[in-house]
Amino acid sequence: MSVVLNGHTYSLAVLSGTDGRDYARPEPFTASGATLWDMFFTDLVAHLVSATSIDGISPGALYGFLRSTGSAWARVSGITPSTDLNAAVGYAKGGTGLTALGSALQVLRTNAGANAVEWGTPAGTKYALLNGNTADTLTANTWVKRTITTEVYDPDGIVSIASSQFTLQAGTYLVQAHAANSANASGSQSIFQLRLRNTTDSTTDGSGISEQSVYPTGLAASGFVTSMMAVISPAGEKIYEIDHYSGNAAGVGGHSNAGGETMHYVHILILKIA
Repeated sequence: MSVVLNGHTYSLAVLSGTDGRDYARPEPFTASGATLWDMFFTDLVAHLVSATSIDGISPGALYGFLRSTGSAWARVSGITPSTDLNAAVGYAKGGTGLTALGSALQVLRTNAGANAVEWGTPAGTKYALLNGNTADTLTANTWVKRTITTEVYDPDGIVSIASSQFTLQAGTYLVQAHAANSANASGSQSIFQLRLRNTTDSTTDGSGISEQSVYPTGLAASGFVTSMMAVISPAGEKIYEIDHYSGNAAGVGGHSNAGGETMHYVHILILKIA
């Protein structure tokens, strides 16, 4: 068969392959030494799976290359498919540089050094819930440490508790605490507030909204929940506690009921956001 290109006629030889299909092979263009195939694909790379020669040029080792320059074939050094062809493609070439999948629900992200791609767990998916089931006595005009009894939920192990305190590692966290309270003496009133106390550094790293409870003479005391919220970024391991303040008069950290269920007087939610 033949084709006409720019006024010149070129012939194509039809070859029968071992797989039963026919292939069109361009014959040499003797005027310039190029082939019709070269003229259409001037940057074609032919991957040879055996040390075959083309136009008298051998690719050398197995898996060598013959590369078209547009006018002639040139030999390119061989490669090893098991390493070179399976190597990870870096981000500069549009890849990730990774050779394996991450864990379930992880996402691709830039690493902390901003120089590579990595698998990571999205921030905000790690959280812990702590609670306390003791109605602590709140001494007047004193910060009292609230009792933390149970680590209810912490699948990623971001916190540990001991002696009604909790330990966090380096990172950024949103800490939210709620604690029950009420005035504890007839005819008195108390003003309550929570704080997040960093006992490692002896600093207050967060404080909450102040609330007032009144215990009128001959009536029941008003009880409610005091709350606080803070974002903290410890640079290393730190120990924290939730302290409760009862101003003016003594208070009580909650009241029990006859419902039969476990009583909770303190809830602490810790969300790791970075």
